Amino acid sequence: MVVRTLERAVEIQLRTELQHTWAESSEKLSDLVDPGIKYGGGDDDVKEFLTTASKLVTSDEELELKMSELESRLTAMQRTDSTDEDVNKIKDEAFRLRSQMLEAREGTREVFREALAKLQQIKDDAS
Repeated sequence: MVVRTLERAVEIQLRTELQHTWAESSEKLSDLVDPGIKYGGGDDDVKEFLTTASKLVTSDEELELKMSELESRLTAMQRTDSTDEDVNKIKDEAFRLRSQMLEAREGTREVFREALAKLQQIKDDAS
């Protein structure tokens, strides 16, 4: 979103933590490898990495949405005459999903960390 304040345009970006990590990675790659990366250019391996990373972020966001839906169902069930067994099933499903989300999120962060460390090493070796 771009807003104007004191006659100047100011860009405001709202991102999830992983979206921010992806954006930082893209910027770092652009700085280290090729400025064209910011505009969809650059090496095919870099573009493939960013595409894969983007898919991981999307997957995480889909898990977040599923978790939110489960939490809404659980809240609705607790307000009705749902059995403890039904409520516990949803709680168990939510617990499994939360564990899956945390594992996937850490895996995504590790992919970013490893890729950026390798790129930094390549840059350092070239210097």
